[in-house]
Amino acid sequence: MTDFIAYLDDGGHPVDQDVVLVAGWLSTEDQWLLFEPEWKKALTDHGIPLEIGFHMTDFECADYKLYQGWSPDRKERFLFRLINLLRTRTRMFFSVLVPMYDYRKVNEKITVEECVGKPYAVAGRIVGAQLRHWAAQYNKANDPVVMVFEDGSLHKGDLMDVLKRDGFPKPAFRDKKEVVALQGADLLAWEYFNAFRTGTIRPSLEYILGHPGMDGKYGEKEILETCQIAKAPPREALIGHDIKLFFHNQKKKERKRTLHESASETSVKGADRTVESFLKDIGPAKGER
Repeated sequence: MTDFIAYLDDGGHPVDQDVVLVAGWLSTEDQWLLFEPEWKKALTDHGIPLEIGFHMTDFECADYKLYQGWSPDRKERFLFRLINLLRTRTRMFFSVLVPMYDYRKVNEKITVEECVGKPYAVAGRIVGAQLRHWAAQYNKANDPVVMVFEDGSLHKGDLMDVLKRDGFPKPAFRDKKEVVALQGADLLAWEYFNAFRTGTIRPSLEYILGHPGMDGKYGEKEILETCQIAKAPPREALIGHDIKLFFHNQKKKERKRTLHESASETSVKGADRTVESFLKDIGPAKGER
């Protein structure tokens, strides 16, 4: 029996960023065991303490002291070394974007947050569906597929509730300082976040996209379709009524709204940042895109 493990991290933020996403890599347990010392050697070769580890936000920050003095050529060679390790040791990558403009626009009128899930939970659930799709085609032996998320993310509890509601196995949560595969997920999540924010694909993401992968966007159209399936009531139906909202298989857990901000016209809209627009200049990646 072979255990498959997907290590996943999130990017963006539901309060002060234009997108929330979940992204990561799938491989066998054996390949992850080979990956760990290779990744650690790449860090130590460049003087990065293992107790600090690799984080793309720090790496891309011009003022972060650990990388001060690195030439652009050195940074590029190091980053591509890390990506090459990920491409060598993994089967697939996965990524799902939830544009916050789209989510807020629908959530203002329909009970998306209470009946479907918060943005992070929705993105994680769709990645879970992507993994199911992959397994149906390539995991004929029905070997276990484990999802491991970076610990400490906002709305972690909601993610667990949504996965339980929809019949997914219970996920695990680990610290990326201790599990270097999550540092690889952090790299991928940052690259997709940056592509959504800027509308451009860096050479590093273009190289990643040459690897088999599944990516997607959960925009206004998809949110409305899910609300219809979930029979999420419009908010106006709750006015003047003492109606409590529950998940269908967690009847004792009341669902409440916490994201009250309206959609801002200054935010990047899902229609402005599609996966297709990311890929229009380079063509689709190999595999399930």
